[in-house]
Amino acid sequence: MYKDYFGFIEPPFSIVPSARYLYLSARHREAMGHLQAGLGDGGGFAMLTGEVGTGKTTVSKAMLASLGEHIRAGLILNPTFSESDLLEAICDEFSVAYPPQATLKQLAQAIRYYLEQNHARGIQTLLLIDEAQHLSAQVLEQLRLLTNLETDTHKLLKVLLIGQPELQKKLQTPELRQLAQRITGRYHLLPLSSHEVGEYIRFRLQVSGCDKALFSSKAVRIIARQTRGIPRLINLIGDKALQYTCYAGETTVSAALAEKACQDVLAFQAPAAGLETAETKTPGYRYAVTVLLASVLLGSGYYYYPQLSGLIGMDADKPLPVVEHRVEEEAVPQSDLMSEQFLRHSQNETEAMQTLYRLWGVQASVLEADCRLAENFPYFCEYQTGSADTLRKLNRPVVLTVKNGSAVVYPVLYALGNTQAELINNRQRIRLPLSWLEKHWQGEYRLVWFSDIRPTLKAGDQGDAVATLDQQLAAVLGERPLLTREFSPDIQHRVEAFQRWQGLTVDGVAGLHTLQVLSLIADTQAPQLKAVAEESLDAASQVSVQDYPEIGVLTRLASVIVQAAPTETTPAVTVTTPVVTDTPTGRQTDEPPLELGELDLSGLSPELAQRVQSALDEDHAADEDIFPLQSVIRLEEEQAQWHGRLPAMNLQTHMYSSSEEGRWVKINGQELHEGEWLDDQVRLLSISPRNIVVEFSGQQIEIPALYEWNG
Repeated sequence: MYKDYFGFIEPPFSIVPSARYLYLSARHREAMGHLQAGLGDGGGFAMLTGEVGTGKTTVSKAMLASLGEHIRAGLILNPTFSESDLLEAICDEFSVAYPPQATLKQLAQAIRYYLEQNHARGIQTLLLIDEAQHLSAQVLEQLRLLTNLETDTHKLLKVLLIGQPELQKKLQTPELRQLAQRITGRYHLLPLSSHEVGEYIRFRLQVSGCDKALFSSKAVRIIARQTRGIPRLINLIGDKALQYTCYAGETTVSAALAEKACQDVLAFQAPAAGLETAETKTPGYRYAVTVLLASVLLGSGYYYYPQLSGLIGMDADKPLPVVEHRVEEEAVPQSDLMSEQFLRHSQNETEAMQTLYRLWGVQASVLEADCRLAENFPYFCEYQTGSADTLRKLNRPVVLTVKNGSAVVYPVLYALGNTQAELINNRQRIRLPLSWLEKHWQGEYRLVWFSDIRPTLKAGDQGDAVATLDQQLAAVLGERPLLTREFSPDIQHRVEAFQRWQGLTVDGVAGLHTLQVLSLIADTQAPQLKAVAEESLDAASQVSVQDYPEIGVLTRLASVIVQAAPTETTPAVTVTTPVVTDTPTGRQTDEPPLELGELDLSGLSPELAQRVQSALDEDHAADEDIFPLQSVIRLEEEQAQWHGRLPAMNLQTHMYSSSEEGRWVKINGQELHEGEWLDDQVRLLSISPRNIVVEFSGQQIEIPALYEWNG
């Protein structure tokens, strides 16, 4: 309706789930950190709660996407199970066989055997249950009994419960007190802050292809106040506000149009528990409530603070929504002039990632700079946590998450010394005390690393990737290369030796984590942290501005994900084109690429030269009969093309598992596994945590999970 008017690629505020619009605020990432810590060694249960629309499922899907190679995960959505139904669902999710009409004892024994087998292989099993407030007390107790399966130091099964605040109340009942005591990680996800609402709106506009500030600052404040920061409501109101702006022939969403959109949307929304509605509270009423709450909190805060802080796993002195704007307006303390100067011209997360990629010699677009959305092979990006010592061992520039009160900034760590550090922030290189950084940095960072090997390589694999792995392992282990293109037992032994050396899970598989550590050691062209020549800083500000580092020739990132026709798969292809800048440095050279046929084989032994020539001849023959590649289109972006052609599909259930056998979906009431057909028209090719890929009329189509297509 308004897409062409504003020049959008697609509507920016659709409520249909899409991986491209996955926005992780600081609160979402903090939730992930708490939950991952709670599910660490020894923990059996973790719990994530939040009001409807605050992003609980977003956090769970982001956690699934960030799991290591040693974790086997299963996800159960919308459970309404009896005890036996739950155990059967767990068996189905992890492809555990069980007899027809099995008893609870038989199901539990089958699950126990599966968990023990995983543990023997060094695999941790994780079960995520969404909408867990619907589980009965009996079913929750059955889950607790399953987590009793343990070794001396580890739980064989770890469970993450995700639900609405009713789940907290349910766990406070006497019959579930044992389960409540087992929960080692809790996080109650609050709505977005006023600042985060603005960032959220800008993010969705950018992803949809618009870099303009379409919402006035007053409009953003109104939306933040009326929605209380709930992303789902922000989407509904943002969509309605753009409609009204289009009708009015305006170019910017004004405060009046935002207010009208809020009234129209919220008139049909039930108020969330514990949150006041914008329609029923007058300014005077809010003021009275604020005064009353302040009086109560002053009297009881000292007594209840430890209990509340421990219960919900977060700061109990977070500002209430009704006075949040007053907190944000408080000045930075005059004694901390460094914080004030640092935050005055801060960069957002996307700008920080673009700066980090520039240090690698590549230029990334807004979408490519988002770790959650882009696949920039051979560059990989990951969210990690650690300490200053961790960063010293990595010896790579990273993007840090730095907090000062309610403000969050994303500087790039450029240099690290014993007492001082250098950060790149908004085109400035700043030197400051390491003590200040450690005070405001909670350990979260984003790491970019380079590897021309795609995970995962294992026994039986063949090809150039195995040959590259052979060369890298030989270099770091101090051995001679095996000169093989096959993942042989000898290669597997070297992978295991490397894993033992680096303290990794020893499984002989070159997975994502193994390849990352290998890259950090073997990649000699990667940018490294600079040394800091300690100097006296300004006594007042404690900040010293340094010369901005020179950035050499940049290579443009342009990742194109393609797949072969249905019977085969082909790795993603990365296309790079040079971008000319000032200084001729970086990975790329200006020399033309050497053709394989031009290789000089005279320096090789006759036997080796003959083998190389044979391989070149085979590659040339294969090039003449290459299998045609076919791109995957996203249904959300090409709806008009498929209306009236692609049959109607209601994706009712989405079950994703690390095991291929455990993945299945229910479409139009029919359960399908990968490779199966829907009504002899649509073939299900693959299931991922956030979407599925189907084939119809020779075209591969990506559809979001739990999506409803009307045909």
